Amino acid sequence: MTFNHYISSLYGVTLHLPNGSGVKGSRWWVDLSTIEDGNLVSNEWLPSNCYKVIGNGVYTKFWLDKWVGHGILTHRFSRLYQITINKNGSIAEMSKWEWKWSWRRRLLVWEQQLLNTLVNFINRTKFIVSDEDKWSWIAAPEGVYTISSTYKVLRNDIILASNVIFRWIWTSIAPTKVLAFAWRVILNRIPTKDNLFRRGVLQAS
Repeated sequence: MTFNHYISSLYGVTLHLPNGSGVKGSRWWVDLSTIEDGNLVSNEWLPSNCYKVIGNGVYTKFWLDKWVGHGILTHRFSRLYQITINKNGSIAEMSKWEWKWSWRRRLLVWEQQLLNTLVNFINRTKFIVSDEDKWSWIAAPEGVYTISSTYKVLRNDIILASNVIFRWIWTSIAPTKVLAFAWRVILNRIPTKDNLFRRGVLQAS
């Protein structure tokens, strides 16, 4: 699960966000994409620290979002996902006081048993139907996302040559422009001659 996926789930739309590469890419978006692509940290840092608090179920996909247990239902109940008709349905679409199932064919005996296991598993989740679905951030108290908590997560996972420099960037009282420049130096985002050649801005003579 990726940053793109979480944003899409949050706003209930499918996004196709650019990876920020290329000459015209936003510098800050390129840096975010670098983290997102797993070049600096494990690509699990975001999903492993988020979970869904279910309200009315409108913005949470039943099979594809992590909302019960430690993973998505597609993985744990892959057989049922293969034969369901409503693969992309939200929780709200799949239930109305009771679960509504749509299968391509009649379930086999062992598949019915698997369905019973699924129902028992998801019924442990309490819905707050008067509220909308929302993400909760595990790494901070009250489930509220903060920059400092993100730093603590990335600090333990990020792959950098100098942890001392990285720590200084996040805690220094230096001017913002100085910190931004230092961050870009570490990420090798300064437009040096080698970088410009690699990105096709300069041509070898």
